[in-house]
Amino acid sequence: MNETKAQRPLETWTVPEVQLSIEYAVHVLREINGYAVEGLKQLSRGGVAVGGVLFGSRAEKSVRIVTWRPVACEHVKGAAFILSQNDRNGLAQLLNQAQSDPELDGLHAIGWFVSHTRDGVSLSEPDTEVFSHFFPWSWQIALVVRPFRDRPSLGGFFVRDDEGRVKSDASYREFRIDGASGQAARAVQYPVTAEHEAAVVNPKIGRVPEVVAQLDPVRPAMHRLAPARIFSDRRLWIWAAPAILALIVWAVVVEKPVPPPIGPPSLGFRALDSSGQLRLEWDQYAQPIRTAKRGTLSIRDGRKTPVQLDLDTAQLASGSYLYARTSADLEVVLTVYPVPGAPVEESARFIGPPLGVANTADPVQLLKQRDDLSKENELLRQELRREASRNRELEEAIQALKNRMEVERLERAK
Repeated sequence: MNETKAQRPLETWTVPEVQLSIEYAVHVLREINGYAVEGLKQLSRGGVAVGGVLFGSRAEKSVRIVTWRPVACEHVKGAAFILSQNDRNGLAQLLNQAQSDPELDGLHAIGWFVSHTRDGVSLSEPDTEVFSHFFPWSWQIALVVRPFRDRPSLGGFFVRDDEGRVKSDASYREFRIDGASGQAARAVQYPVTAEHEAAVVNPKIGRVPEVVAQLDPVRPAMHRLAPARIFSDRRLWIWAAPAILALIVWAVVVEKPVPPPIGPPSLGFRALDSSGQLRLEWDQYAQPIRTAKRGTLSIRDGRKTPVQLDLDTAQLASGSYLYARTSADLEVVLTVYPVPGAPVEESARFIGPPLGVANTADPVQLLKQRDDLSKENELLRQELRREASRNRELEEAIQALKNRMEVERLERAK
């Protein structure tokens, strides 16, 4: 049966700490939760994290999620959703193509989501970096989903405050996603029980190589070292000791990420080229923009003396300015004067092709560059596989060492 308007297909997430409210279509959150649960089931231990882009509509103090698109992840660093350079290129391409996608006509990329299969509902350092780089606008959001196999998932939204800061250690309000039971996912206060906390398993040393091996279907089978051989060869003991120490140091570093520094309020300023016209964009909903009485654009077009342009409140509220560039190298500075407060300034630089010059690149040379890049990429992949193989052997050696210690302990107990 289709959901009618009387069944409240939309739910709202609001908190007193921030002004932005979030509306979401219930079926969309169910789909995202199902996607996260499927990732959880891909591996026998812990599963893999997944992510995607949230699309919807926006207003000055609210956004509405109406659909989503998945983001591919190679998982080159294990089960966590940590984007490689290829993944980042794919995400950038997805955001660019969304502007011409007829199914997304009139919608904006209002944020992104990521699942955590081992950690709780918080933004990790890689999550925060993706949020800042690809979704820098004040109204863009992040959603973290913590899926479980046999109980409702947990979710939490992350938004920027009036100063552009993000509380990344925990969501202002977590909520339960009852997708599996067919009930609407509701943004209600949901205390995390001890049972849920016990299910959040921290990554263990040596698990990453195993995850990579299962994710990579072309990986050759690793030769397993027999425990008897390990302990009959004293040279392996000498090798294992510093390796174990290195793993301990690695675990301490990984388990205690340093939170990213909090910078000044962001204006989301950027410069884009469109057929020789330089489009200067900024976030019209950013706090300094909304409270500014005036602004200025300083444009250095090539070696010319900078052009100073004054912006009134209406121009600032439009969020963009079109400038006909005359060179291929421009430096632009946007300064706004909020009331009250000190001026806020951001700069951008554009380097592009000269005006009126067609693309005369030699096709043969372009093909050669493509082949060279493909070869370099394959070499990097081979190196990653060799490194993963060494990590797997180290893991097996450590496990054998643990088994041997347990055997000796039992023998002494007799």
